[in-house]
Amino acid sequence: MLRRTELAFIGIPLQSAYCSSKSACRGFFESTRAELIHEGSHVRMSMVHLPAVNTPQFDWCQTAMSHHPMPVPPIYQPEIPAKFILDAALDGRRDKIIGSWNKMLVLVAKFAPGLGNQYAAIGAWQAQLTQQTISPDRPVNLYQPADDENDHGAHGSFDDRAGGVMDPSFLKSLPKTAKTFCVAVAHTAKYKKLVWENQQRRG
Repeated sequence: MLRRTELAFIGIPLQSAYCSSKSACRGFFESTRAELIHEGSHVRMSMVHLPAVNTPQFDWCQTAMSHHPMPVPPIYQPEIPAKFILDAALDGRRDKIIGSWNKMLVLVAKFAPGLGNQYAAIGAWQAQLTQQTISPDRPVNLYQPADDENDHGAHGSFDDRAGGVMDPSFLKSLPKTAKTFCVAVAHTAKYKKLVWENQQRRG
């Protein structure tokens, strides 16, 4: 069972290493699954692509930013993907993308990757940062556990906005998201026009 995010399909700023690792896992899954089928193995592999999840990851990850990191909305509680992961392990499905928003992003990455790049460049930077500045005594789990003395559980600090696509905070952001999408479409069209003009000049 491999657990990945939609960032295996589409990259966003500030997450180059993270997105690279997810893409690598996706390639590993595809190759290994083909090998198992070739060998007639009874070992099953499934890949579940998670949405943004409210875990403690964002409370103690190493960051060079001045503001507290956060998952890009819509955000889900850990119990939601946990159910789908269990289902995939039991029924042996090949893969599962959790969340309608995730499915849309994957389609954009597949059929309009340039548009996905423009949208991520415009909208995904600030969407990963809260208004809260980083505390100097913020725990960091890069070199040692941040929860070795106390179990903080599965939930992070975004319980108040982890209602998925129906969360009020996410619904409130949709007009701004639509505007960002329109700007991304315009930038994509401008870029394609520039490429076409360059091709015409070169003959």
